Amino acid sequence: MVKRSSPVRRRPRSRRKINWTPALALILSLNIIIAGFRSGVTAIRSVNLDGVRKSERLRLERMSDSIKGKPALTIDPRLVEAPFMNESRVKSADFRRNIFGIGRLILRYRIPVATIAGAKDTYLDPEGVIFMDPEVAVDPAATKTLPSIALDAQIRVSVMTLAGVINYRSVADLAKLVQSELTSMNKSEVPVEIEVLGTGGVCLNMNNGTAILGTFRQLSEKVQRLKQSFQEHPDLFEVNSSVNLMVPENPQVIARNKENGQSVRKDQ
Repeated sequence: MVKRSSPVRRRPRSRRKINWTPALALILSLNIIIAGFRSGVTAIRSVNLDGVRKSERLRLERMSDSIKGKPALTIDPRLVEAPFMNESRVKSADFRRNIFGIGRLILRYRIPVATIAGAKDTYLDPEGVIFMDPEVAVDPAATKTLPSIALDAQIRVSVMTLAGVINYRSVADLAKLVQSELTSMNKSEVPVEIEVLGTGGVCLNMNNGTAILGTFRQLSEKVQRLKQSFQEHPDLFEVNSSVNLMVPENPQVIARNKENGQSVRKDQ
């Protein structure tokens, strides 16, 4: 006679209790953030200015009036910065705001290293960016020693269209070298002229003479060699019409022949 085994009794599973505390805390936090996002408590009450020129006062008043009273977190900084960044003379614009109702606008303007000949109030900055700034000319001391950039007739089109044609960063590097190394050597009241040729070469016109630099390679060596030549021969361009520095280690000069008006090439 076969004995039947008694069925195994299974213990009932205990139900896990769900801890709703973190979820409720998260929902509460989100509600607080959303409420704060649109709350008048965070409304902009004042705007602080950093680096902003006085000439911008009228536009700043309009900007300030347009955002005052609006909750800080609803204001898109890009909409505040855009009108200023549309001006070529402004290098950067940064608008910040906080939940305490305080805004801050920081403007940085471009610094000129050269003027653009034939283009009023137009300058080149250290990064090779062309910009317009009528206020720079108000301070003669700020532009007196700046070299002038002259474009060859073959490439003299609208200045703003030349950014992709000419390596203005290299021109800016040359302008900085000229201002720091050759300003004291310039006896003329006319600033040193950086002439950009249609062939892609570059020359320096100063003291009624011309220094032919050729390409933008070895700019520092070429400028230093020209400076040395002026130190050794202060009358360099009184007796010579030009000096060729395409190979800075072996400069060539073209002498002025006062008797027959012809020029004679010789090693310096």
